[in-house]
Parts: sequence; C-alpha cells; structure tokens
Amino acid sequence: MSDILSQKELDALMDISVNEKDEDISQDSHAVVYNSNILDTLRIVHEKVANLLENDFFLKMNFVAKLKLYSVEKITYNEFLMLLPKKAKFSIFSMNPLSGKGVIDINNSLAFSMVNMLLGGDGNYSEKEEDFSDIEWDIFKIILMTVIETLKKAYEPLIKLDIMLESKIDRSKIILDSTQKDIAMFALEVDIGTNIGMINIYYPLESVEPILSNLSAYSDGADVMLEADLCNIELNLKDVLKLEVGDVIKLSNMSNKSKIYIDGKYKFKGKIESMGLKKSVCITQVNKEFADG
Repeated sequence: MSDILSQKELDALMDISVNEKDEDISQDSHAVVYNSNILDTLRIVHEKVANLLENDFFLKMNFVAKLKLYSVEKITYNEFLMLLPKKAKFSIFSMNPLSGKGVIDINNSLAFSMVNMLLGGDGNYSEKEEDFSDIEWDIFKIILMTVIETLKKAYEPLIKLDIMLESKIDRSKIILDSTQKDIAMFALEVDIGTNIGMINIYYPLESVEPILSNLSAYSDGADVMLEADLCNIELNLKDVLKLEVGDVIKLSNMSNKSKIYIDGKYKFKGKIESMGLKKSVCITQVNKEFADG
C-alpha cells in the first residue's frame, strides 16, 4: 500500500481542518458575545448599586458621598489576585442560593476616612494608619453591611439573595471557589469630599449563570424612578413641624424650567409644556456633569 496520499485524500483532510477551525472560531465568538451580554446587564445592576449606596450612606450614616460605577471588567483568576490592592480592607461574602463567594475591598484611605466620619471626625486620613482597632473594625462592618444590603436590593428584581458577610481576611488568604473561572470586577468610585477612593466587588461569572434568563429581563424591563423638579420652596423647620393634612402651601412663581432625576441622579434639564389639559416635561439637555461622568 502506498504511503503517499492522493490529491483527493489531501483535499478531504484540508476540508476537515478548515471545518474544525471554523467551529472553534464560532465557539470563541459566541463566548465573547455571551460574556459581553452578561457584563452589560451586570453593569445595569451595579449602576443601581452605586445609586442606592449613595442614598444609604446619607440616610443611614449621615454623610454625603458621590458614587459612580467606574468600571466593569471580566478578569481571570490570576488577574484577580494581582489586582487586589496591597493596602485595603477585605471581606468575603456568600451569595446563597447562588454558588461561589465574592470579595469586597475598600482601599485604606477611604476606609479610614469613612470610619473617622462615623466617629464624628472630619474624614482626614493618615498614611501611618495600617489597621483598625477592634472598635473601628466594628464600625467598619456597618459600612460593609450597608454595601451588602445595597447589593441585595439591586438584585431583588432577579433573585432574592441571602448574602452573608464573613469575617475580615488578609489579602494573602483570599481564595475564591472557582480558580479556573472568569471573575467579574465592579469598581465603584466614592467621593466623600475629603477623600476619593474605590470600593471593588468581585465574584465568579459562573455564580450568576443560574439566573441568566432573568438577567435579560432585568436589562429589558428594569424599573427606574423618574422625577421632575417643578418647583422649590424654602420653609423653616418650625413651619414644617406644624404642617397637617389639608394645609395649603403657597408656591413661589413657577418657572418653565425643570430638573429631571433618574433614580435620584440629576440626569437631564427640561422645560414644562402643555399637552392639551395635561402638563408634560420635555427633555432639552443632558446634564453636563452626568454626561462627563
């Protein structure tokens, strides 16, 4: 039998090789689109985390903070380990009933500033400070729990999570369950006036796979609160305390201009118009601060 292949046999082998290569490219392309769609939807979830957390910091902790979702990335496990900041406070959390565990890290300067403000200070941070006292750590856990509760609220349209915060952990001991899987990283920029820092949230992408069908529904039909500011009036506290049902408040001259808020964020400028017997608000301009952010 001859060891030399005929032209027909060579052509057949080439066809098999090309088909296998095309299948690999198709599978890789599908994986890229698949991961991109997940990240796009998770971006919406964590934008909501930023909005809710900004409100909760003010309502529950009585300090003003500006938050925005700085970045959303898919990283490998090795990249995750390398990206963990050297000077930060870490905590691991579980996401029952979803599998896997996540990590929250808050860089030292922001962590110390926030704790200082909760203790009645001005939020100044000294680089000499490396670790919390027991009392400071107990206060810092309140901040971590607020982040966790906000994450739960943002996920409620998809799934009711029982997120449990575990004890503090050293950077060198952080290990997630799935060392071979991709990790989703969400970086929240926090500006508290005296300090600007980051709150980073990480968890394996495979953790959200059981709710993929819900993720698309979240992005397609996510509810947001839209508010239009029609008029402002200043009242002193004494008058506010005397208000009762049925009282009439005299408004100042109303302008035809309006500020439009999405989930509490000033997003657009608008003007008040009439549509028959009803009033409407027409969006005239994107708020520059929102557009730049």
